[in-house]
Amino acid sequence: MLRNFDGRLDCIFYCHGLINFMGGIDGNLPEWDAIQKVNVRSTMQITSIVMPFLRMTKGTATVLSSSAGEKPWPGHTIYNSAMASLNMMVRCAALENAHH
Repeated sequence: MLRNFDGRLDCIFYCHGLINFMGGIDGNLPEWDAIQKVNVRSTMQITSIVMPFLRMTKGTATVLSSSAGEKPWPGHTIYNSAMASLNMMVRCAALENAHH
């Protein structure tokens, strides 16, 4: 895909997600895995692919998240956990790439 842009990527905007209305503490691991896969893992996968191109152009990545990653909502254990993970991943990636 980046060949169409001569390998140049200036920015990427992530606006995707999956939410559920289940607590999760009762052991709903398939739902846990699905939410984590869409909300966290996919962001990491795409970022690992595009980061070298963003570094070359000093480009930016913007991730749309949710306040659910900062403030717990009753009955949303799985979603809140995924958003907290996503938020921490973004913060760590920002620190790791600040020198580029």
